[in-house]
Order: sequence, then structure tokens, then C-alpha cells
Amino acid sequence: MIAAPLLEIAVLVLGMMILMIEAFAGKIDKRVLAYAAITGLAIVLLASFFVAPSPSPSHATDFWSFYTADRLAIFFKQFALLTPFLC
Repeated sequence: MIAAPLLEIAVLVLGMMILMIEAFAGKIDKRVLAYAAITGLAIVLLASFFVAPSPSPSHATDFWSFYTADRLAIFFKQFALLTPFLC
């Protein structure tokens, strides 16, 4: 199973790579970058179906206790990944 923070890190790295390529590439077709972004988001969306929901924290003193990956949170992450395809 995949940890939920890894998917968010993947979206962040994908976005930064696309922005850096767009900023520093001379003559590049913007459609290529759009297709790369759509493909990357589709891969992350498919990977989000293999996220293991984390159990609720038993104590709130951990550093990572602010991050939850329950079933509802995963649903809204998938919804947020799906909306760019509709736009």
C-alpha cells in the first residue's frame, strides 16, 4: 500500500518540474507540458486508489498527528485530482 503523504509529494514535485521546464525551456510546445501534467495527475489519481487509510492517532503529541488519511480525506483528494480533467 502507498502512504498518503507520498501522493501529495508526487503532485508537488510534478507541478514544480512542469513549472521549471516551462520557465527554462526555450521553444517548447505548451501542449506537451499540458499532456505531461495530465498524465502525471492521472498516475497519481490511479495510485490514490491504493492508499492505505491510516488509523486514527491514539495520542496527539506526535508530529504527524495533524495529518489524517481516512477514507473521507482520500475521497476528497481523489476529487481534487479529478477536477483538472474536467477543466
